[in-house]
Amino acid sequence: MEKRVQFSIFSTNLSTRNLGAIIRESFISDLKNGNKVIFDLSNIESISNSFADECFGKLLISYQVNDLKSITSFANTTPFIKDTILFALNIRLKDLVC
Repeated sequence: MEKRVQFSIFSTNLSTRNLGAIIRESFISDLKNGNKVIFDLSNIESISNSFADECFGKLLISYQVNDLKSITSFANTTPFIKDTILFALNIRLKDLVC
C-alpha cells in the first residue's frame, strides 16, 4: 500500500520542529507497517532546517539510508526545498556516525 502525505494541508511555510514532529507522527505508522510513503511538497513555499531535521532527518535514527530510500519518495520539490532536506539528512548522518 502507498500513502501520500500532502504537506500543503498543514502550511505552505514549514518552519517549526513541532510541526515537523506532528507530520512525522502522521506517517510513521505507515512506514512501520511496510507501506511506501510519498512526501508531496507541491505548493510549499519554504521549509526550515529545523523542520526538515525533525520531519525527515530523525527518520535516520530508525532507518538505514538505503532502507529509507526504498520505502519513501519525494514529489513536487523545488531545488531549494530539496537542498534543505538533503542538508538536514546529511547533518543527521554525520551526527549518527560520530
